[in-house]
Amino acid sequence: MKPAKKTFTTPAEYLEDVQTLADQVKDKIRAITQSDSYEQVVRSLQTYIELTPLQVASTFPGAAHLILHGKIKFDVTSLRGLIKKAKGNVTSVQEFTDLTDSIITGSAKLEEISQLFLRMEEDHQSRPKGNDGSPKKLRDNRQMKKLVVITPTLGEAVFLYLGLKKRLASVKGAKTVLLHADLLASEKQRMTTDFQALTPGSAKILVTPYEVGGTGLNLQTANYQVLTGPLRTKDYELQAFARTNREGNMLRLHHWLYLTDDNPADRLIIARQANMRVASNPFDMRDEFRVEKEDGE
Repeated sequence: MKPAKKTFTTPAEYLEDVQTLADQVKDKIRAITQSDSYEQVVRSLQTYIELTPLQVASTFPGAAHLILHGKIKFDVTSLRGLIKKAKGNVTSVQEFTDLTDSIITGSAKLEEISQLFLRMEEDHQSRPKGNDGSPKKLRDNRQMKKLVVITPTLGEAVFLYLGLKKRLASVKGAKTVLLHADLLASEKQRMTTDFQALTPGSAKILVTPYEVGGTGLNLQTANYQVLTGPLRTKDYELQAFARTNREGNMLRLHHWLYLTDDNPADRLIIARQANMRVASNPFDMRDEFRVEKEDGE
C-alpha cells in the first residue's frame, strides 16, 4: 500500500532562520560542486549529507536558530559522540536535554504524531488469532496498537523521542523507546522484543532513524507508521514501510509520509525521486518550486 502524504509548511515565525540556514547549506554545496546545478545534490552522498540540517529543520524549524548560533550540530559524528559518552542513554545527554524545549517548540510534525498516538489509542480493532509475529502470553491485549516512527536523520529521531516523552508524559501507557546505533546488541534485542509484545506496560511507540531501523527489522506488531520526511530514494522508503507492511500483519495498516513543501531538502529529494529536473531555486523558500522533465518538457 502507498502511504498517505501529509504536507506541512514552515511556520512564519521560523522562516527567516530556516532560510538563512538554507542559504548556508546552498553555499556549502556550491563550494563542493563548483556548480549552480542542483541535479547531483541528492545523487552524490557528499552533497546529500550537507542537507542534514535542513532535514532536521523540516521536522523542527526551531532548531535552525540553534544551528546558526553554534549551539548544536546535527551531523552523525557529533551526535553519536555525545550519545556514546552517555553510554547510549540520550536522556542523560545534557546538550540534548538543555535544548529540547527550544527545538521541539513549533514542531507541527511532533504535534501531529502526538495526536496520532491518541487516535491510535481509540482504535479497538482486535487482532485475529494467528501468526502476527508477536510473542504470545496469557496477558496479551489483542486490541493493543503500536506506532513506528522512522526519521531520515538521527537528530530528528533523538528529539522526536525526547519530545514525545514530554508531550505524552501524562498519557497512561504511552511508553516510547528510541532504537539507535549506540545501544548494546542485548539492549536492542530487549527493546524490540518489548515493542513486539502485547502485554500491559510494553512500549507502544518506537522511534528510530532509517539507517538503524529502516531495514531488516520485523515490527509487524505495529500497524501505524510514520516516515517523517522523504528518503534519498523511493526504494529506501519502500524498505522503511516494509517494517510493518509484512505478510503476517493482519490489521489494517495506517501509513503516513510527511513532507514540508517549502523545505529545500524535501524539494530536492522529491524531485530526484521523480527523475525531474529542478527548474527554480529550491533554496529560495518563498519562491514557488518548479520542476520539469529531464528532457526539458
